[in-house]
Amino acid sequence: MNVEKSSAVPAMIALLAISSIYSSGVKAEQGCPDGFVPNAAPTGIPGQNQCIPGPPQGYDSGNGYSSGSSHHDGHGAFAFDPAAMAVGASDIQTAFARSWQAKWSALRSCKKNGGTDCKIIATFENECAAAVLGATDSSNAKVTIYVGKGPNIDDAQGDAEQRCKAAGSPVCKAAYSDCAMPWQD
Repeated sequence: MNVEKSSAVPAMIALLAISSIYSSGVKAEQGCPDGFVPNAAPTGIPGQNQCIPGPPQGYDSGNGYSSGSSHHDGHGAFAFDPAAMAVGASDIQTAFARSWQAKWSALRSCKKNGGTDCKIIATFENECAAAVLGATDSSNAKVTIYVGKGPNIDDAQGDAEQRCKAAGSPVCKAAYSDCAMPWQD
């Protein structure tokens, strides 16, 4: 999605403002809620931990899932309203078993952040995704979001940044990252 901006300065100010919205949800304490673990490479506020989903219940890293439990695919989504410069993401503290649930959560988040015409820009299943804000080219006049995916936050972030830099954007600012992993119950 692209947004026309009259100059590079307002566009980059908007990038920084949006990225701060998503940093505010990061836990400042070392502890994470049940089912979450500290991210080894946080993308939020420097010096603060970011909690990401931990291994699903019933999962044994050496043997896979234990028998007798149901397997669920994890789903996540990002939404964006270019006119309002509002971004939304599916709730990281909720495990979504269906894609529509993650999309609904992302749209709701986007609207909560000021969007009125939010659209889904990315979905992901059983993987991590990262959103990077940048420009469509070196002129820095049009703001866009680049989404990368991967098996972990670092790979997803690297993929998104690579897409941003390949487009010629002079600024590539991490906005948000999330993982949607499968789980057992």
